[in-house]
Amino acid sequence: MKILIRKAKRRDVKKIAEVITKSFLETARRDCTKKKFEDYLGTHSPKKSEEELFDLYLRGAICFVAEANGEIVGIGNGVVENGRGRVSLLFVLPEYFRKGIGRKLMKRLEEDFIRNNVRYSYLRSSSLALAFYQDFGYKKTSGMKKSFGIKYYPMKKVL
Repeated sequence: MKILIRKAKRRDVKKIAEVITKSFLETARRDCTKKKFEDYLGTHSPKKSEEELFDLYLRGAICFVAEANGEIVGIGNGVVENGRGRVSLLFVLPEYFRKGIGRKLMKRLEEDFIRNNVRYSYLRSSSLALAFYQDFGYKKTSGMKKSFGIKYYPMKKVL
């Protein structure tokens, strides 16, 4: 299976929302309250307007999609703030887990961070993704935290 990683475009935002919601439905139940789970799904609903989703995923962000057979199957999103890179979103459709897609998306995000003179990358990991990020070189900066009903591990990597 050939995977193409490319910059996301405005026309991709509905499919990006679908990937996020499908992946979140499969992976996030144990890390957040029922209310936050429902709020998150609402925030990323593919039923939102293209403009709302563009603002959410692409405006001021670095965003890549992974394609398999012409279909978007993964999304990696980050921002550069105050000289630091922050991975905001990394989602892959569950049927494409463990095929190297998340790694390819992370690699592209980090390459973009480095091009923007970023020395450190930060993220918040779910319990399910913790081992993935650790294998990718990220270190926990503290124990589990909880914010707005979501449990996460703050992590950092020197680029």
